[in-house]
Amino acid sequence: MLISVYDGPVARSSTTSDVFNAIAEARRRDILDTLIAGEKAVGAIVSDLSMSQPQVSKHLRVLSEVGLVSCRSEGRHRLYRLEPARLRPFHDWLAKYERAWNDRLDRMGDYLNELQQQNTGRVLVPTRAEILDTLAASQTQVMTFFQGLSPEDLERPATASDVPGAAPWRARDHLAHLAKSERRIQHLLGRALAGEGRDALLRLQYPEGMPMPAVLGDLSALTQEEMERLVLAVARVNQADVDEHHDDSLETLAADYLATREDTLDLLHQFTDDQLAARLPTVVGDQAAGGLFAGRAEHAAEHITSVEEALRQRV
Repeated sequence: MLISVYDGPVARSSTTSDVFNAIAEARRRDILDTLIAGEKAVGAIVSDLSMSQPQVSKHLRVLSEVGLVSCRSEGRHRLYRLEPARLRPFHDWLAKYERAWNDRLDRMGDYLNELQQQNTGRVLVPTRAEILDTLAASQTQVMTFFQGLSPEDLERPATASDVPGAAPWRARDHLAHLAKSERRIQHLLGRALAGEGRDALLRLQYPEGMPMPAVLGDLSALTQEEMERLVLAVARVNQADVDEHHDDSLETLAADYLATREDTLDLLHQFTDDQLAARLPTVVGDQAAGGLFAGRAEHAAEHITSVEEALRQRV
């Protein structure tokens, strides 16, 4: 089972038909980095990056095909230079996530704007009252948003699935996902409340059959291959949830969401204040139990934002 504390994008395929795929390869990004300083011949790039000349030439050919670098001859040498304007599509795409990230920080800033208290080193966590207020406001936001959409907007493809080849998510699919995601958080918190050990809690969060990373509970310690496996596993679990509820009516999805939230509140009342402040291991690092409860609001706001942006683009 996999909890939804990590919702990263699926890595793009290794094809090089556009700028996005071209820069997905780390060594090509290294070449772009070295060209920031100015024009360079292949030999200079080979020296800078300690790569073989055939490798450099192959990557330069790909970068040239998508217009990220250009080439000119000077005597016997061919000089390559960066064409930064071709990165505009990537910049524009990334800007959407920057806006969403800034919005998220603003929404959660009341009690998460500082990670540590001054001079104490203690991590700030939301109080029980703050968690209850946050979840209540989020529930109202979710129900108002989804129930306020027209039947056409509920059914219209809104966002791309993170599983390659899968159908886009409709607005209603995001509501189904929110309920399933919250159920997984409940499961983790319930096992922690029952006294489950750290290793067991971490292993609980990875899909069955997925090869375990060498280091559990530290996203920064993952190799690129381990990260790609984790990202795709998350995407597949989320897609399976959406597929399971594909034909559910809005009334059914809303009722499931409200029942899920009621169970979350029941579980919250079983935690003492000390238990809410206790750190729990997750796939992305240790987090306070109270933060996991309150994080449902943040997660919901992100999904609402993504649907809103998709619908605005279609107006």
